[in-house]
Amino acid sequence: MKYFGQVHPPYFETYCARYTYDLLFYFDPWEAIYTEDEERLETFKDVLKLNKVLKQTYTCLGYHPIIVPEGSVESRVAFIEKTIKS
Repeated sequence: MKYFGQVHPPYFETYCARYTYDLLFYFDPWEAIYTEDEERLETFKDVLKLNKVLKQTYTCLGYHPIIVPEGSVESRVAFIEKTIKS
């Protein structure tokens, strides 16, 4: 909503403070695998702008996003599992 200049209802902040996650894994946009389709209408350039707002929002909510590195599905799963276990 912030990205599109919309005002969020006041209860959003209450819910965000009440319902939290221990860890937040984050997947940065990856141009090599990005495609536009019927659900994903944004250009990659637009996605980069949205990505910036999303990261700022998570940070403002007190999260420290854990960036999952680019790679195969298997390597990404291994990274997440290793992070959770440590």
